[in-house]
Amino acid sequence: MLHKFSTVITLVLLTISLLANWYFYRQLNQTRNNLARLQTDKQTVAGDYDLLKRDLDLAIANLKALKHPQNRAIPLQMLPGFTAGNATVFWNSSTGAVYLDATPLPAPPADKQYQLWTETGGKYHSLGVFNRQPDKEILYRLTNTAKPQAFVLSIELPQGNPTAPTQPCARGGVHY
Repeated sequence: MLHKFSTVITLVLLTISLLANWYFYRQLNQTRNNLARLQTDKQTVAGDYDLLKRDLDLAIANLKALKHPQNRAIPLQMLPGFTAGNATVFWNSSTGAVYLDATPLPAPPADKQYQLWTETGGKYHSLGVFNRQPDKEILYRLTNTAKPQAFVLSIELPQGNPTAPTQPCARGGVHY
């Protein structure tokens, strides 16, 4: 009788052990899955943080640049035949630094980009080509320039035009 009783006890304990092993194995797998999900979430948050940090650093740098006492705001007025949406050039008369607030501009046609120019004595000098990003408020940093008479914005092919604007769309004179 004792032998049968110990066999039953052994089987019960074995069953309990198997059930406990199964339960803890399942918990271990869930914990591993949760850990993997948390690591993925951590990477996503770190990536988002890096993007936000970059945007914040850019905004702080832009604010510093705009607050410079030698900066002049030159509004660019749209020329007849172009959609309303005036841009503003911020030109530093001592350093020659040029920033463009293109936020109010409409997006150019899909196969075109904007190009900013200076006009001095009837001659044009390109300050750079840029893609208007309608979902972001970006202050574009362009090539430095000294003593322009006017800033001209044009719509060009993606690589820009090296000599003169082919489709000027906005202009702003610099008054000394």
